[in-house]
Amino acid sequence: MINLNEYQVFACFYIIGIIAAFVFDIFKSLRKEIKHKDIVVWIEDIIYLIIVGTIVIFKCFTIFDGFIRVYHM
Repeated sequence: MINLNEYQVFACFYIIGIIAAFVFDIFKSLRKEIKHKDIVVWIEDIIYLIIVGTIVIFKCFTIFDGFIRVYHM
C-alpha cells in the first residue's frame, strides 16, 4: 500500500481529473473541426469512458491496496 495522507490522495485524483478534462476538451475541439456522425461520437465517448474509468479504478486499487469502500466513491 502506498502511504499517502488525505491531501495527497485528493491531489492525485485532482490531477487525474484535470488530465481527463484536458483530453476530453481535445476530443471536443476535434469534433468541431471534423464533423462526425452521431454513432462515431457515441463510440468515441464510450472508448473515452472506458479508458478514464480504467485509469481511475487502477489508481484506486494502487492507492488503497485493492480495497474500495463506499466512502471512497
